[in-house]
Amino acid sequence: MRILLIFILILSGCRHHHVKITNDGNFLFYNSPNVISVDGEMVVAYLNSSGQIIVQTMKGSKTVVHEYYEEINRKIGFADDHAAPAIILDENLGEILVATAYHGTDLHLYRLNPTSLETTSYKMIEGRFTYPRFLQKKRETILAIRNHKSRAGKLVLLRSSDGFETEETVLSPNTGEFVYAGSVAESKDGLVFHYSINSRKDRRLRGWVLSEYNTTTKEISNSCDLSYLITDENISNRPTGISQNNGLIVAATAYFDENNLKKPAGVFSRENLVLVVKGNLSDCKGFSKLKSDKTLAPYYHSSIAVGDDLEFAYFSNGTLISSADLHHCVSNFTSALYPTLFKGIYYAKMNEEHYQIRNFDNSLYYCAEKPRS
Repeated sequence: MRILLIFILILSGCRHHHVKITNDGNFLFYNSPNVISVDGEMVVAYLNSSGQIIVQTMKGSKTVVHEYYEEINRKIGFADDHAAPAIILDENLGEILVATAYHGTDLHLYRLNPTSLETTSYKMIEGRFTYPRFLQKKRETILAIRNHKSRAGKLVLLRSSDGFETEETVLSPNTGEFVYAGSVAESKDGLVFHYSINSRKDRRLRGWVLSEYNTTTKEISNSCDLSYLITDENISNRPTGISQNNGLIVAATAYFDENNLKKPAGVFSRENLVLVVKGNLSDCKGFSKLKSDKTLAPYYHSSIAVGDDLEFAYFSNGTLISSADLHHCVSNFTSALYPTLFKGIYYAKMNEEHYQIRNFDNSLYYCAEKPRS
């Protein structure tokens, strides 16, 4: 089906626009980045409901990078949203890299020509991978991803410097536990990440830990337990966005209490508390709250984007809440989810009232940042 780019002009001193990227697509807040810039043109990577991994320019050019078929359980529904891709422009290769794993399955890596989007299968790595996250560190592309080949879901790194051959363990939990790490961000000595731990036994996301991983010494060099910032009734905490600038870190999470966790998922019936904090790893008790807000969550907890300039954005009961200059992005954000801050805001929006991870029906949108005078 032909993809239409629909421009909705909005008055706010100057004219700005929303763009509908596709009628059938999805992001996932863990899997990042989902948009990059190539010679000033925005390039978006997403999953559609039939299981296709698509890379598309904002001018409408697109290519199908990968297609899941055998992995999809047709008795349950359609594609699993965990398969949403991550994308990055590798500075050394001069090519776009795309990573995708269905949901605890083998990892697929692809290389794309940034001009033509011509695609080459780069590598398939056997494992039980979920949640790919790219970043660049000193012109090296690093892929952080969860792998649970054993009975524990550990956070690992793969590096472009050895062709993504060697799996490097960052954090390995106890048997029967899984690391749920939010986004990752570059730091002076490597990368910073934050996480909670999910146990098969109680099926709850516990704790909130912020850590720095030194990519030279290959060890965690600093950590702060931020659980003290979460209210006592919390039983399920899911970290999402994070960014670092000159040692200052902004990190965001959202959590449920027992009562709300038991309510039906997928229809914005569960209230969670959004928490955005700032601080640095040299003063664990010095983190301060930038935002604390109760809001209705979609199927998962609310996801909070944090941008390179430490700005944040999330959706609260049909309203865009952001410290970024996005006031011109006037729209009906009812059923909006999965925001990304990058030269504006990208997000998904449910086409139907009910969200299902294996039967989603979403459109994708973009609202451009205001031109700087």
